[in-house]
Amino acid sequence: HCENLTTVDLGRVGSIGKYTFLHCSKLESVTVGPELFFIGWNAFKGCERIRDVYISDMTKWCLVEVEGLESSPVIYAENLYLNGSLVENLVIPKGITKVVSGFAGLPCIKTVMFADTVTDISAAFQGCPNLTTAVIPASVKNLSNHSFYECPNLKTIYYQGTQAQWEAIDPWKENDSYYRPANAVVICNEQKYKEVHDALDSYDIKVFAGMQSVCDLVTGDNIDIVL
Repeated sequence: HCENLTTVDLGRVGSIGKYTFLHCSKLESVTVGPELFFIGWNAFKGCERIRDVYISDMTKWCLVEVEGLESSPVIYAENLYLNGSLVENLVIPKGITKVVSGFAGLPCIKTVMFADTVTDISAAFQGCPNLTTAVIPASVKNLSNHSFYECPNLKTIYYQGTQAQWEAIDPWKENDSYYRPANAVVICNEQKYKEVHDALDSYDIKVFAGMQSVCDLVTGDNIDIVL
């Protein structure tokens, strides 16, 4: 209970023990370095004034083991900075295989693209209110039903595999539909993300309303959708 602590620089810290900053109610800024590998149970619980989290290595940040959702400083934060730059269009680096935590609840993130080495996505983006687009590679074999839970502005999930591959990992089937992103459309076989994204900007996303997946999207002078 460090009631007057407003900033903390953990640049050379490798492990943060449980309850370390529990209810530090005035804490606003947290800086962590590339040596961090573990955040203990409820380490930042109750630090509701945290606004900014600063990191210097995205790969190392993705590898940090976090014990529980409220243990990470980002759960309360508004902004995540990578080497001083605000993270809005997040790219999960190549070499990362599991995305478990590190981004849940962050308002700053608008898009996320996963490297084709990623095989598991947990609830790392739960509660990201401004996330609009996610690009998921065919390498993903396990996708948590909480992956994008409470992401109300998520409109498009580009899946870079076939419809059959998507159906094999789709976590929002039948009894898990409660956690499905309510406004999101899934587009399979997407190989030209930037071209399609630009093309869809001129279309009303409502044309896809009610569809659970849209496959074999082909772009050219016209947009053809084969269901």
